[in-house]
This record gives sequence, C-alpha cells and structure tokens, in this order.
Amino acid sequence: MNSFPELSETFIRDHILSALNVSESVYVGAKTIKSNTQALEGYHDIISKVKIFEIGTFYELTKFKALLSLINPFNFYDFLLLKFNKKDFKKKILNKRFKKLVENNQIENIHFHFGDVAREFLKVIGPIQNVKIHVTFHGYDIRHLSQYPQFYTPIIQHVDTPIAISTWNFKALLSAGFNSEKIKRINNPIDDKFFSTINVKEKQSLIKILAVGRLEKVKGFDNLLRSVSLLLTLLKEKEVEIQLTIIGEGAERQNLEMLIMELGIQNVVSLTGSKNRFEIKEMYNQSDFLVISSLHEALPTVMLEAMSMGLPIVSTSVGSIPYELPDDNILCSRNEPSEMVQGLEQMIFLKSSWDAIGKSNRQYILKEYGRDVFETILGLLY
Repeated sequence: MNSFPELSETFIRDHILSALNVSESVYVGAKTIKSNTQALEGYHDIISKVKIFEIGTFYELTKFKALLSLINPFNFYDFLLLKFNKKDFKKKILNKRFKKLVENNQIENIHFHFGDVAREFLKVIGPIQNVKIHVTFHGYDIRHLSQYPQFYTPIIQHVDTPIAISTWNFKALLSAGFNSEKIKRINNPIDDKFFSTINVKEKQSLIKILAVGRLEKVKGFDNLLRSVSLLLTLLKEKEVEIQLTIIGEGAERQNLEMLIMELGIQNVVSLTGSKNRFEIKEMYNQSDFLVISSLHEALPTVMLEAMSMGLPIVSTSVGSIPYELPDDNILCSRNEPSEMVQGLEQMIFLKSSWDAIGKSNRQYILKEYGRDVFETILGLLY
C-alpha cells in the first residue's frame, strides 16, 4: 500500500485483523509508515502482533555501498548504475532485498491494496517462485481506466488473483484485460460487531443528517451545502428543522467554510474535522441518516459502516453504490442538485420507515460484508 496507517482506509486495518485470524504470521509493508495513532486507536494490542516494514527503506543508497562497488570488480556494474542511473540501481536493490525478505520469512502470499501500488512494485520484482500475488482494486486506482485501458497490462501475467470489491470494479478489471475466470469478487470487510447500534434512538423533532469523507472536490460537499440551503427554504414552511454534520478534513475546508457563510447556513451545518472510529461510531448512533454527495466513488466504506449501524442512506448514484444499496434507500443524480434536495426531503418524510430501512441495511451488511464471511473467504484464498 502507499502508506500505513491511514485514518480513511479502515478496510485495510480490518483486512489485517482478519488475516491474523487465518494466517500464522502477517507482514505489513507500505511505501511510507506513519505515526498516526488516531487511525489505530483501540487496535494497538492487535496490530502489535503484525510485523511492519517500510518499503522506502529498501531503496536506501549509502556511500559505503558505493565504496564497495568501487573496490569490488564484481560490483562494478552496480557502481555504473549508481553513478549514471540511480533509478535502475534502486530497482535492483528493491528486488534483491524484498525477495530476501520473502525467502527468509517463508512468505506464501503477497496481498497488495490498490492496483497502482501493485503495478509499480510488480514491474520491478516480477513473479516470485512459490508465492501467490493477490491485488485488491478499490476506487481511484481503476477510475482512470477508461482513459488508460492498458495501464495494468504490464502486470496482468504476474497477478494470480485480481480482486474486485464490487460489481463496478469487476467490470473495470475486465475492461483492463484481466481474465474473468481469475477475477474474484471479495467485499471489503466491515467490523459489524463494532459498528452496531448502541441503543435505540429517541425520535426527536430535529433531523440529524451525517456526512463523512475527506474535504476534497470529488466528495461533492459544495453541492451538498447548496442542496441543504435550498432544502431549508422548503422545510421552513413545514416547520421541520435539520442539522448537517460533516466529519472529515482536507484541502477544501476553507472553501467550504466560506460557502457556508455565503449561504447563511452556519447555524445548521458544522465541519467537525477528523474523528477517530469511536467518535465516528457515536456520530452514526446520534444521526438519523447518512448522506453521500460524491461525484466519483467505487464503494464508500462510510456507507457500509452506516448501514451496519442501521442508518438509512441518501446517496448520489455513482460507482458501485447503485449496485450495493438496497432499494428502500434513496439514490440521486450527481449532476442534478435539485435531485439531492428531493432525495433529502423524501428521506426526511420517510421518518416512520427509518427503523425498518435501517434494520434491512444491517441485515444486508451481515450477509454480504460481515467479518466472519470475509475471514471464511480469506482462509480459502490464502
């Protein structure tokens, strides 16, 4: 993976926890290792059982190694690479050190998260004898395939198991040239025991709407804010009050704050910044339904977590969402803000059905995305 741990990539953390239950030992490699304690809050005892290494250190070049190249004629070619083509030298170092790691620790399976990471890596190391290569493709790593359909051609032969997390992903991998018989549909796991309703919520007059995601343009939060502004006008006549909470941090914060002031909805909308999983769970539990306003998505984990918590969903119809969202929830066009207004209003006036929709969503998660289901599949894969 690119970096570990990431607050927004809970599916990787959950995969690691499941892998510990079906494997004798688990190694976690990332291009960058972060000291992000918030992302692993509550998991440190379990994660301590994992051996973590930073792939970036495999590229390290030292003056001592350069000196060895000078005095050892067998290393002269390496010296030329170091002096005139550092990129190829780094690749050679990576290949040698990584394969040594695999051999010394008798690793039998390598599972990449994100296709672009696998592509960068496998182009260097190629196949490894007696080691199975699995790659889970998520969202951003396949979104560009319509423009660059041959992006993964260099590594197709090296991947034993291309993994699609949704129907949309499956179709994208087919278009990229992967063999349909090799592609496996494996849903990202949801910690359904953790993300379960704490207590029955009391019905309140104030409608609490929740959105969770990075504050980036692709999440469409500006459209959501404009929709909420229009919705307030409609609801004023019906004496219905709403509150929108957006959890997340990112480059668009200042622009969103300015838009909130411009629309005059600062008393209705709050940007909370990043939250840990305990805080997010509590916000799920306090909210009436989740809204997703993304312009592009594969399959948002926050949607699955909210469904596991028994929340109804209002979402734009993008990526795999229309394939995975049960019928009683509400889909809107990403290009029609008026549809988002209608979708939010419709969900608000489905108040008497919230519990039934939420229970149905919870049952769907247990059947398709539960941890036990994932671990059974993972055990067969490895």
